[in-house]
Amino acid sequence: MSAVKINCLTLTLLLLLPLGSKQQVPSNCVIKREQEKCMEMMALEDSDSEFDCPWFWDNLTCWQPAKLGEVIQVNCPELFSQFISEEDY
Repeated sequence: MSAVKINCLTLTLLLLLPLGSKQQVPSNCVIKREQEKCMEMMALEDSDSEFDCPWFWDNLTCWQPAKLGEVIQVNCPELFSQFISEEDY
């Protein structure tokens, strides 16, 4: 087998490896913890709520329910505190 074919095969296997293995998200992952907290809050919410917009997890931030036209403000996700100092936060 030529070196080009071996390199091509190696590259293909490396690209497909993540697809074949299911990676577990560590339980200490900041985003995973935030998502779990959000899901818990969503579960506590009544389905017969007075809000027009329900709880929403956007894969980074948990948005509280709101009435139509209401503006909701949320803190920066905890994830950012790992990359910037508290005084810049």
